Amino acid sequence: MKNFKLLGLAVVLSCSICCANAESDIEQLKAQMRQMQENFERVQREQRQQIEALTQKIESLSHQPSSTNAAVALIAGTNAPTAKTDEQKKLEAELAAELGPQTNAPAPA
Repeated sequence: MKNFKLLGLAVVLSCSICCANAESDIEQLKAQMRQMQENFERVQREQRQQIEALTQKIESLSHQPSSTNAAVALIAGTNAPTAKTDEQKKLEAELAAELGPQTNAPAPA
């Protein structure tokens, strides 16, 4: 009979130890899940802020196309070679005749 009591006591103790370990594991898993949820929410919040910032940039740039195109046209106009009028060509020819032939050769040393 003593053996049965000791055996029963051993079973009860081992069950209580298993239950304690299971509780500890459950708490660890809950803590891990809570941490993952917090990280997920933080990343989601940061990405929403980035999306909002990009949307605002797109909106601000899309409302400025006429001024941007005008600036590009102005820059292109100042850098683009202009077509010479007939009068300019005539004046260049007269000036070239007065100055004589021009050479790009260096002066003799």
